[in-house]
Amino acid sequence: MQITQWVDRVGEHLATLYTALGTLIEAFSAESELYAFYQVGEGSPLSAEAARAEIAQQLLALDYPNAPEAVITTPERFAAVMASAATLAQVARVNQAKTQFQQVHIEIRQHFDSEADATDALRRVLALIGRPQLNLDACDRRIPCLAGAVQRLHWYRTASAPSTRKTLADAREALLKLRDTVQQERVALIDREIAALESMDLTTPVAYRARDRVQSTRYRARVIGAGEAAPVTTLTGYGMNPVFFADTPRLTPEVDTPRPRRRPGAGRPSTISDECVSFSLPHWFWYKQPPVTKTPRATAAPPRRLNPHAKTPFPGLWLGTRARKRGLAAYVMVASPDKAPTSVSIQQHGLAAAWTKAAAIYCDHHSVHLEEVVAQQPAPAQVDALLGWHREPSPA
Repeated sequence: MQITQWVDRVGEHLATLYTALGTLIEAFSAESELYAFYQVGEGSPLSAEAARAEIAQQLLALDYPNAPEAVITTPERFAAVMASAATLAQVARVNQAKTQFQQVHIEIRQHFDSEADATDALRRVLALIGRPQLNLDACDRRIPCLAGAVQRLHWYRTASAPSTRKTLADAREALLKLRDTVQQERVALIDREIAALESMDLTTPVAYRARDRVQSTRYRARVIGAGEAAPVTTLTGYGMNPVFFADTPRLTPEVDTPRPRRRPGAGRPSTISDECVSFSLPHWFWYKQPPVTKTPRATAAPPRRLNPHAKTPFPGLWLGTRARKRGLAAYVMVASPDKAPTSVSIQQHGLAAAWTKAAAIYCDHHSVHLEEVVAQQPAPAQVDALLGWHREPSPA
């Protein structure tokens, strides 16, 4: 296929993507009465029209910044939009356009033997359509679309390299398998590495990391499904794009952004060294110190203290606490049939509104009238006692 034909196909699919994005922006911008959230880094959050305007700009920002240093200093963005069913359907059409555009540039790459040649050809195609700075990853990245009602939306960072504890015997087996696949000139080197491992204690623990450290921002959402059962599920995904979710009366999501970044070197020190077990095993590492294996308790752990102020007249509906950034916070907790309990923040909504929201969820699973539950709202003194109980010293 000639470059000119690629230019036509890429230009056509890119235009389709921008048309779908424009329709989506018009749809959610018109729904100004619904919830919207936008925050840049550790700045102040925006809502309503201000948030929607920034989210629209974020969706259209598909080009690399002109200044190279701007790529490094680009702040994190956290955005969420409550939308109607028609708007969610348009989000699905945008994601379909993204998929089709991704398939086109993947097909172009398949015509080249090396990744460098494929990237060079794609950049020439993008320059010919007037978009030399186009970020293909941003174009391909899907927009999260949650069909249920979001109760809690939390963004968090991942910056870990998962490791598995293995032994030198496992490393030796990996070298034996590798020996059967390499060229003849490398066999002697691997034989020496195997002999070096066999001269040690093969039960020595070592760490295996399947991949290098990857840093990303992700989201976690607690979603209430539709229907009488209304199952509660937890969904996670990549958090670079705004999260769209269904419009649900009486329910405003609890939003939580990541804590400020720690300085380099802060936090728990790594127990895994940077020294590889063997030259031919780049993902196998020595421990800095032999890991300690947990042993079972000689005696049973003491029973957990129960807060006597948490109870309400309704089984499955109680008051609870959680440790937050600014101290202990109180919640109204609702038991779910098959998932973790649902929580509504008293600090965010106020006692009356939090109790009403939790009561509405509770009545969906129980044969009790909403008015009856709302009428027996706990007193503010009970919430104060709930929080104060945790500050009391434990009995010896």
